[in-house]
Amino acid sequence: MKSELQNASAIAKVMPCKEPRASIDRESARAMLGKNLFGPEEWLSCYGIWFSEQQLEEISEFPWNESVLNAPCPFVKGKRIKETHFAFLGVYQINNKPLNVLKWHELNPFTGKQELRAHPWYEDQDFARVKTCWFKWYLTLIESVPSSTEKTHQEQLEMLPFGYRAPLVIEELTKNILYYKINGAYPNFNTWIRCRDVVDVGMNNCRICVGDFIRVRGWSGDRKHSAIGVSAFRKNPHSRCIAIEP
Repeated sequence: MKSELQNASAIAKVMPCKEPRASIDRESARAMLGKNLFGPEEWLSCYGIWFSEQQLEEISEFPWNESVLNAPCPFVKGKRIKETHFAFLGVYQINNKPLNVLKWHELNPFTGKQELRAHPWYEDQDFARVKTCWFKWYLTLIESVPSSTEKTHQEQLEMLPFGYRAPLVIEELTKNILYYKINGAYPNFNTWIRCRDVVDVGMNNCRICVGDFIRVRGWSGDRKHSAIGVSAFRKNPHSRCIAIEP
């Protein structure tokens, strides 16, 4: 008996422990998400962006596995994450120019309601001219967090479960545009999303909101509003990305 236990112990030390993979390959993610994924193939067909072999290797692994995508959505009862979330590959430049908010407006001059101004008030603000997405995968709730309007920004942040964060303007804007490109529908068309970017307008700090598809406006202070909610981006689980996760 003692010998059998020793042998079993020795085998246990040698046998590798099979744990669920933290990530899955890109094609498996595409098969699960369908039109809820905008990857390198869509960047090529929609915007003519080619990726090198090295770049494709960098994003070959999708950082959320089957268990995550098949899990119940923490925001929409009765739905799974793969049904309520949208994944997209972030790109930081297009035609050798930074893909910032202003560039997106140049590429998409019309919203669903009206034309964007050629020289918006925020054209010299960092959130519009400097910030871009990282070259990595993003996973985000398609619509705003349910019941997140009529709340202060802090109250909205407290609604986000562990592993989620509020977006930057460039991230929310990019999500809206890419989702529309392959689905023909406007996310949050009747709700403005309060983002993390803040600008100083003299009297009060303005937190920037994205709404009407790709329009941008400031909302002073931390006031509640019936049309201002919050979005939810899933934090990237890869350790190499956590250090740069905004």
